[in-house]
Amino acid sequence: MSVAFYEALGPEKSPLAFSGGRDVTHHSAYELAKCMVEGVRANKLELARRLLEDYKPFDPAHPDPPEAFDVPASPGRSNVAPRGN
Repeated sequence: MSVAFYEALGPEKSPLAFSGGRDVTHHSAYELAKCMVEGVRANKLELARRLLEDYKPFDPAHPDPPEAFDVPASPGRSNVAPRGN
């Protein structure tokens, strides 16, 4: 699926999948995680029952435009700085 993903982006937009083109070593793991979710669903793994009901199917051959890549905030994260030095 990752091959389909990068081929769909093409040579001009593929670099944008790597931190908006700023860092060629760290790709948009969130987009590739969508591929993993599709694999879990397609293979009807036990884990599939734990997926969010509102998850929209993802086709790596038709990925989101790189300009729209977004990583939702983690529900377990906070913007509050820890106390102390």
